[in-house]
Amino acid sequence: MGTSLATMIPLAVVGGAIKLAQGFVDLTTGLLLAAGTIAGAQVGAAIIKRFKPATLKLIFGLYFLYVAVKFVTAFFGIAIW
Repeated sequence: MGTSLATMIPLAVVGGAIKLAQGFVDLTTGLLLAAGTIAGAQVGAAIIKRFKPATLKLIFGLYFLYVAVKFVTAFFGIAIW
């Protein structure tokens, strides 16, 4: 995992800098997204310690099921929550 991360970070930084220079990136939005991502990762890491793996699997499974049902119903023009 460390090697993959060490490879991806420089590529992402260079690619992001190029797109920023080309005018394809809104810097304010990007910084807000980065701040939210960092905060969310910290909160998520703290929360995950409190749950058993089986509970997390159930939570994510139910969430993915909800998203799948929402996509299928939207395809047929049915709006749910």
